[in-house]
Amino acid sequence: RLRKLPLKTLEEALGRDSHREEIRQAALGALSRHKDPRAIEILLEWTGMDRPRRCRMGAIQALGERAARSETTKTVVSTVVKRLTGLLQAPGPRIRAAALQAVRRLGSSAKAAEEVVASLAEHDPEGRVRVAARDALKALQQEKTASAELDRLRGELESLRKRNRD
Repeated sequence: RLRKLPLKTLEEALGRDSHREEIRQAALGALSRHKDPRAIEILLEWTGMDRPRRCRMGAIQALGERAARSETTKTVVSTVVKRLTGLLQAPGPRIRAAALQAVRRLGSSAKAAEEVVASLAEHDPEGRVRVAARDALKALQQEKTASAELDRLRGELESLRKRNRD
């Protein structure tokens, strides 16, 4: 297990060039596990068009991982979902596919992106993106049905408790 690196060290690593952006991608991955709220700001910044594609993809993946954590606030998740929704309309198919994987990881938290995901599943010119969109859409819908089933079971449990009391 790697020790946790200070945020400053990770920011310095993002400034270093390397073959196939390996150092930056590792730093972005470490940022996904960092508890500091500024880590999300840095990840959002690295999804920008001015960054190398590999770094953008790494930042998108890291955003999905970080936002899926339970300690992430709803406001932050909403900000991440808005960014991912914008990235779903990016010109590059790899960027769209990475954003779809992040949306899939977020599950029902990414409900706001469902319409765009459904559109990509039907109309994207790239086959890999359509497949990724279908998978993301299934994950969004399965999570909905899972939470509905959980609600039903809670109701059933409550009614059984009530009957046992009587």
